[in-house]
Amino acid sequence: FALDWKMGLVGLTLLIVTTLMTDYLLVGVLFLYLTFTGYTLWLTEGFVPLLVAITLFTLAMWEHKENIVRIKGGTEPRISKVLKKKKGATTQR
Repeated sequence: FALDWKMGLVGLTLLIVTTLMTDYLLVGVLFLYLTFTGYTLWLTEGFVPLLVAITLFTLAMWEHKENIVRIKGGTEPRISKVLKKKKGATTQR
């Protein structure tokens, strides 16, 4: 959103669609950062926006490395299960 509100909306839409398709929020987030990096590579001028995008993507990968391992191992919680737990918890009261 900081560079271009239209691209921000596209990125947010891709985040939601990717998350719903894969059932993992992390995949949607990483896809969002990848989209942002591609956007800055092709549509912005200068080295600084690309450096920021690559840094953010690298930090996201670093911060979520355990989640990536859990996805590979099949132990990462899926969005649908988390939402069902929350929905079930509120209806039991």
